[in-house]
Parts: sequence; structure tokens; C-alpha cells
Amino acid sequence: MTRISDRNILKKIKQGDTGAFEKLYDKYHLNVYNYIRSFVRDSYEAENVLQDVFISLWETRYKINEYMPIGSLLYRVARNKSLNVLRKEVNKKIYIEYLSVFYLR
Repeated sequence: MTRISDRNILKKIKQGDTGAFEKLYDKYHLNVYNYIRSFVRDSYEAENVLQDVFISLWETRYKINEYMPIGSLLYRVARNKSLNVLRKEVNKKIYIEYLSVFYLR
């Protein structure tokens, strides 16, 4: 089996090649998942973030710069999405505290 470079995989993804996208997912999903878990401790939530990372990549594939290291891109998107999840959780806790103070007297 011929090994295809990340650049070639990205070029194919940019053209809408789902097979290339699957190859990219297979190559990176475990490492990206573990990276997400370093932020998000819940495995279910980490899986959701992982899906969001790859969905975002697919949805914005036409903007891909095939000369950018794909690992850097995936980790940056994963970090941003993980931090968004953490922010939501903090905001949720603050909101629940607010409600308990003002409405559960």
C-alpha cells in the first residue's frame, strides 16, 4: 500500500474526497482524542469534541491550506473547541449558582 503524504491527503480532502478524509481521520483521531482528554476529563464529552473537530475540518475543507501541517491545524481546532466546552461548563455552574441564590430562597 502506498503511503500518501499529508499534503496530498489535504489536497484530496479539499476536492471533496471522502476516502482521503477517512485516511486522515484514521491517522490522527486517537492522538487528537488524547489531546482533547487533557482538557476535557469526560470521555463522552471528549468524543463529542473530537467529532466536532473533524466535522469542522470537513465543512471548511475548501479553505484548507495544504501546505500547513495538518497536525497543527487539528490540535489548534481541538484546543479551541475543548476550551469552549470548559467555558460552557463554567458558565453553566455560575448560572446555576445565580439561580439558586435568587430563585430558591
